[in-house]
Amino acid sequence: MTRTKTVKLSHYVENGFKSLNAQHYGEVDPGFNPPKATKIPKYKQKRSRLTIEATKQLLEFVDTKAPSHIRNAIHIAISTGQRVGDIAKMKFSDVYDGHLHVTQQKSGGKTKLAIPLSIKNPLLDESLGEIIKRCRDNVVSQSIIHYSKRIQGGRVGAAVSSRNISGSFSNLVAKSGIEYGNETPPTFHELRSVSARSYMEIGVDIQSLLGHKSQRVTERYQDNRGEEYTYIKLGSS
Repeated sequence: MTRTKTVKLSHYVENGFKSLNAQHYGEVDPGFNPPKATKIPKYKQKRSRLTIEATKQLLEFVDTKAPSHIRNAIHIAISTGQRVGDIAKMKFSDVYDGHLHVTQQKSGGKTKLAIPLSIKNPLLDESLGEIIKRCRDNVVSQSIIHYSKRIQGGRVGAAVSSRNISGSFSNLVAKSGIEYGNETPPTFHELRSVSARSYMEIGVDIQSLLGHKSQRVTERYQDNRGEEYTYIKLGSS
């Protein structure tokens, strides 16, 4: 038996004897079991929602401070509304007939999207096609999101993993100084919601873009969680 298991066993035995003594003197009810009575509190962390204004501030920071492969990944995410795993798998060969073709991994390959290269998110100065064209740098690579410079753990031209993209995004959020309240910092996945909310204003079919089968799921991405005012538009009189 390991020392850790021995310590834990001794702890339970000690508590057991204390419980028996307490029951003997009438301090607790008969049959009281300290280990079972001890409940570990459960904390449900809520990921912070990125407001549109905070996203604009983050983009300003990203455009000047982020490595090109992370900047490209962030712009692709906002432009397409796709998950980080699908973005990491995107290849230049997926671009044809005026569309970026995406097979979503989460659906097991059942959800296939063709996103027009002409689509332009209101938060960005470039269309999807222009962003992908920018990704075609002087480096030979099959992957849209790839390393343009040699860095530790990354070979020039190699695809950037979803884990690296997510981790780099979290570092940028921490350094950017954007405010997100007392909740957990927004993750890269939050850009999917940003994309949905920003496209909603210009009438893009968000449910199809995100690849959702249910409108209810799409509505969760559109929800700003009370962090933004809803401006009431007055009808024409």
